[in-house]
Amino acid sequence: MKVSPNVVFFIIMLFGFSVWITDTILELVVFHKETDLFIALFGNNIESNLIRIVAVVVLTILAFSIRGVFLREKEMQEMIQRRTDELSTLAHTLSHDVRGHLHVILTCCDVLRMNYQEVVLDDIVEHIRSIENLLSRSITLADAGKIVEITHQVNFEEIVEEATSIVPESITVTTENLPTVNCDVTKLTQALQNIVLNAILHGKATMITIRGESCLEKGDAIVISNNGVPIDKSIQERIFERGFTTDKKHTGLGLSIAAKIIQAHGWLLSLRVTNPTTFVISLS
Repeated sequence: MKVSPNVVFFIIMLFGFSVWITDTILELVVFHKETDLFIALFGNNIESNLIRIVAVVVLTILAFSIRGVFLREKEMQEMIQRRTDELSTLAHTLSHDVRGHLHVILTCCDVLRMNYQEVVLDDIVEHIRSIENLLSRSITLADAGKIVEITHQVNFEEIVEEATSIVPESITVTTENLPTVNCDVTKLTQALQNIVLNAILHGKATMITIRGESCLEKGDAIVISNNGVPIDKSIQERIFERGFTTDKKHTGLGLSIAAKIIQAHGWLLSLRVTNPTTFVISLS
């Protein structure tokens, strides 16, 4: 069994405590060893007998304490495994349900190709394939108990290009001075897509600006601004809560998912209280 650093630290602390107790008692013995009470309790060889007693007591306490720590470690590992299994099961279930709908849409596209512009249908098919890839990626990570797997170094410009490919042509997206980042490309694209779509669907934004920002005090960041309706002050602290929404037609999961994906990269997603509405991905 792999020993946790917490267990090792606890053993060292307990050993140090036992040494201190023994040393303290021996000092008392040296001071009182001529008294009748100590002779009656420990005999003439007071120091030797007392050390044996203290050693037995300390070892007993140590044994029970270590057993308790190992049990707690085991319970924690079992709980983590249960949650990982639950996450994996949920991901597989959702994937099955969504894939069923996607296959129906693909079938309809094949039928529509006979009467409509093939280019438009090809775009639809491409986006469906992207959704299928995202589902497969999510299942793989869920099976491993992960949210992201950082494997690529890319310029954030590429993430923007992929994330905004579904944005209507009437929406203007501009970029400026974007950095190169180590990331899970698929999941980070999903996060940015959620932020952008939130601005369009809820804020009615028509212009979105995504730029890199560098600050000596706060470090590098990616700033996402839009000209949509400002977020009301009364709900600003809740927008990243899972399930929070002001529109019953939506799930309230978009920004929550984006925040978790960004956090899994070791970054932070926050709302900058300014006009225009601005989200900040702090990279350090």
